Amino acid sequence: VTDVRSEWTGEGAQRHIMSYVTVKVEEAIKGNPGASVTLRMLGGTVGAETMEVADAPKFKVGERDILFVENNGTQFIPLVGIMHGRFRVKKDETGRDAVFTNEGSPLSDVTQLGKNEAAASAGRPISAQELKQAIHTKAQAQSEHAGH
Repeated sequence: VTDVRSEWTGEGAQRHIMSYVTVKVEEAIKGNPGASVTLRMLGGTVGAETMEVADAPKFKVGERDILFVENNGTQFIPLVGIMHGRFRVKKDETGRDAVFTNEGSPLSDVTQLGKNEAAASAGRPISAQELKQAIHTKAQAQSEHAGH
């Protein structure tokens, strides 16, 4: 995350706060987003006023994430499943890039995502590379299945 800013937009009853979260793209697993992407999200803080969307991730400059983005600019939170579309990447005690859920729980079993969240977070977090490999494998399988 390289920049986070919020501003008022709209008029009258349609007036609301939008946040713009700019991320540097280290690697695109699907699509061609370019070197950076600015996500447009409903909510944020301008001065003393805050507008929050329940369960929406909050971003800070310097954070590293794996993001699943869809409908940026047309959806109020352009992440798949709102908070489920964000995985935090943090260095573990060995210096490895470990993966955590938006809430901060370790992601240890990608096969349990969406099925058994407790099992998905039980144990040592997987590495960012392991998550990317699992995504590549799943995307490849879906692509091959779609071709048949």
